[in-house]
Amino acid sequence: MYIGNAKELQQLNPEILAKALHTFGPAKTRFSGFWGRSFRGRLSEPSLSIPIYAKTAGKANISVQTKEGLELQSFEVDLKKGLNFPTYDGTIQEKVVAEYIKPLKEKQKKGEKPLKIEAAENKKFYIYKGEYSLKISKGDNTATTKLVIE
Repeated sequence: MYIGNAKELQQLNPEILAKALHTFGPAKTRFSGFWGRSFRGRLSEPSLSIPIYAKTAGKANISVQTKEGLELQSFEVDLKKGLNFPTYDGTIQEKVVAEYIKPLKEKQKKGEKPLKIEAAENKKFYIYKGEYSLKISKGDNTATTKLVIE
C-alpha cells in the first residue's frame, strides 16, 4: 500500500523509470527565523522532503550547494528501489558560514538590517532565503535539482 503524495507517482513514465536516479525536486519552502528555536516546549525545525526515484537500492549522498558551488551540507541516505522521500533539515555546516554569508551580504539593499547567520537555540545554523542546488549521487549516477527557500 502506498501512503503519501501521488504527485511523483503520477509523473513516473518510461523515460524516468529507465534512469538509474531521478529527483523531482522539493517544494518551495518559506524561510523562518524561528528554525532551531523552542516555542511552548516544541522545537521548530524544517523538514524538506526530497522525492527521489532510484532504479536500484543503495546508499546515496545528498549535497546542498550555493549557485557558486559552495557545499553547505552533505549527508548520506539509504535509498530503496523505487520512490524515496529522504528529508533535509535545513542546516548548514558551521565551517562554511563565514564564506556563505559574504555573497548574501553583497546582495543586500542599502538601508536593510545587516544580515547575520548565527547558531540557533539548538546550536545549529540554518540555510537562508535563496536558490540552491541539490545534488544526489549514487555510484556513478547524479541527479540535480533546485531547492528554493523563500
